[in-house]
Amino acid sequence: MSLKAFHIFFIGLAALMGFFLGAWALSAAAAEGASTWLQGFGIGGLMLGAGLVIYGIRFIRKTRNLGYL
Repeated sequence: MSLKAFHIFFIGLAALMGFFLGAWALSAAAAEGASTWLQGFGIGGLMLGAGLVIYGIRFIRKTRNLGYL
């Protein structure tokens, strides 16, 4: 596995973890009666996931000509 392929895989995995973290925190905040720090944690996780998706797309566009192997 090339460094580029590993980087794309790792960024995708990190984005998924950010989205799941955000969803978990927001659902936990709703169950606990809208805990403020959990809401912030959830929004931060969703923003992290979105930022990583944007970064991944830009990385793929920038390294389009390098190949995967």
